[in-house]
Amino acid sequence: MTTKAEIDQLVDSYFWIIDVPRALKYFGDHDRQGYGLGPLEVQLSSYHMPEEEEYIGDQKVCFIGEPPAYDEDVMAVMKYD
Repeated sequence: MTTKAEIDQLVDSYFWIIDVPRALKYFGDHDRQGYGLGPLEVQLSSYHMPEEEEYIGDQKVCFIGEPPAYDEDVMAVMKYD
């Protein structure tokens, strides 16, 4: 995903479908590295180790959409403070 509109749609879709209180609990647990529900998922930087190909970098979050929510696998990586 490259445009702001595409990324905004993925993020909006994620927060529309998930159980926000449960997701916030997962995000606050340092042993967890993300939270997903069905074809929409969020992975935090700690989900993969730096030596892994899927590593997204430090202080980043990756929103992922998969079929049937999207026609194909999509992802958007964003930096956070």
